[in-house]
Amino acid sequence: MSDGWQAIEVDDLDSHAVAGVVWHPLRRRLGIRAFVTNAYTAEAVGGQIVEDHDETGLGHEEMYVVMRGRVTFTIDGEERDAAAGTVIFIRDPTLKRVAVSKTDDALVLAVGGPPDAPYEPSPWEPWFLAHVAAEAGDEEAALEYLREAVAIRPGYAERARESPELQAIADRL
Repeated sequence: MSDGWQAIEVDDLDSHAVAGVVWHPLRRRLGIRAFVTNAYTAEAVGGQIVEDHDETGLGHEEMYVVMRGRVTFTIDGEERDAAAGTVIFIRDPTLKRVAVSKTDDALVLAVGGPPDAPYEPSPWEPWFLAHVAAEAGDEEAALEYLREAVAIRPGYAERARESPELQAIADRL
C-alpha cells in the first residue's frame, strides 16, 4: 500500500445492523469521493441484504455485484436469482428494489451515484451511523452524525425529529 492506493478485506470492515440489513461502510472507510460504494450482508438466511427502497430522492443509478453466496433480487416486482458473479444494474431510480440472502455467506457490493452530476456525499451514511450510535446509547456520537447528515441535506433535521430512536437527540440540533 502507498499513498495512492489501499487494499482491505471486506470481512475486516466494520459492520452495522441497520435498516434491516448489515451494512459495511466501504466508501467511508476508504475515503472514496468519486462514487457511493458499500458492502452488505444479511443477519440470517432469508433476511434482507439490500433494504427495500428506491432512489427517487437522490436520482442514483445503482449496480449490485453478488460477491459470494446466493441472493434473490426483486426489482419492480420481478424476481431474479443471483449467484456469485452476477451483476444487477438498475438505471431507473424510481424502481423499487430489495434483495434477500439465500445463503449464510452472501455478500453484495453496491455501487451507485447520480448519472448527470459529480458525486456528493449522501446524508444516509451518517444517518445510518446516528441510528447505530443511538442504539448503543452513545447520544453524543449520534448527535455528531446527525449534524453531518444535516450539513449535507438540511431536511434530515426534520426527518430525525420524526424518528423515535433519534427524536430526543434531534432536539439538540
